This record gives sequence, structure tokens and C-alpha cells, in this order.
Amino acid sequence: MEKRKSNRKLVNYMEELAAQELEHLLKRSPYVCGCPDCREDIMAIALNHLPAKYSRTEAGAVYLKLQGLDGQIRADIAAELEKAIEKVKRNPRHHD
Repeated sequence: MEKRKSNRKLVNYMEELAAQELEHLLKRSPYVCGCPDCREDIMAIALNHLPAKYSRTEAGAVYLKLQGLDGQIRADIAAELEKAIEKVKRNPRHHD
């Protein structure tokens, strides 16, 4: 039995949703540093508190995108990002 090769790679869709939401939050809050170091710290902190949603097939990606439309998932992501933003604001690791 021959296996078909997949063009898709393993993707954590929660990371994509969080990155999109972080962009919205950073645009609305001028007091948050948006440098690459702070962005990565914020994402790492928030994603460590959110459930991973992995997919490697197109069908799985579609299913996860539909889940991402759920208002509760978006609210959970925003809440974790806001907590992470506050944590990074209090103790930024970047160099001025």
C-alpha cells in the first residue's frame, strides 16, 4: 500500500489565531512595545496558556478555521494575550 505525500506541514492553528489577535491589540494600545522581542515573548507566554490546535491536512485546517470563528475561542485568546502583554510591559527583555 503506497502512502500519498502531503503538501501540508504540521501547523498549530492557535498560533495563527493568536498572531492575528495580537496585531489587533497592538494597534489599539499605543503603550505596548511592538518590537520583535516583545512580540515573541507575548506570544510565547499566551500560547503556553492556550490549548494547541494542530492540523496537517487541508480538511483539518478547515475544521480548525471554523472553530476559530467561535467567539469564546477568540475571547480566550484575547484574554491570554492581554495578560501576557501586561507581564511583558512590567518586565520587558528587549534592549532600548
